Amino acid sequence: MARRGNLGVVLLVASLLSSCTTSRAKDPITYVDVSRTFTNIIENSIWTSRAISAYEPDVNENVGLAGRESLSSLYADCSDSNFLCARNGIDVFAIPRSRIQTRSYVANGVRFRIEKCIRGNTDHCSVFLISGTCDELSDVLADGEQECRTRSLEPDDQKREVAYVKYFVFNDDYGVTAFGVTSSVRASESDQLSILTQAVLTSNYGILCCRSRPEEKVRR
Repeated sequence: MARRGNLGVVLLVASLLSSCTTSRAKDPITYVDVSRTFTNIIENSIWTSRAISAYEPDVNENVGLAGRESLSSLYADCSDSNFLCARNGIDVFAIPRSRIQTRSYVANGVRFRIEKCIRGNTDHCSVFLISGTCDELSDVLADGEQECRTRSLEPDDQKREVAYVKYFVFNDDYGVTAFGVTSSVRASESDQLSILTQAVLTSNYGILCCRSRPEEKVRR
């Protein structure tokens, strides 16, 4: 039988984990670029992208920021039994539900590739640099949207034309901590990392967080 004191600690930890997960689910996810002139905010299933205004009104007038509208689109869960997945239009993020053990995988029409383990080793990696390549876009669907489709090409072909390539860092504890999009595959690690400056996490958690590896988070 558990001691009363230990039982109290267990209940407290369970309560904190539950409240943390609940509050995270309601809090907005925010990314900004390294120059802090552009931001992406995800809240209530809406992804909003907008320029960040300067404190000085005259500066906003000079660079054309005054009165500029933001762009918003639907942020949706595209997860299935194999992958945790989130998408904003054709923009897709995905990781395997189980521990990542393969170098490449395809989810929601996007070809993903593990470029590097940033923290960890061959037995256990907790922070990854991942690329996601959309080979081509479909025709416009009935709902007015398009989706990514893969082509029968070698994934290591650096010269092929693609719709987009996304590079992002996934951290087991925080989700996606940085990302960026470019129009071509970047061969060198320095080029890949430079793309990540487009959007850096500033909120307490990021895309694909909280749902990832819940059994491990309870043990920590």
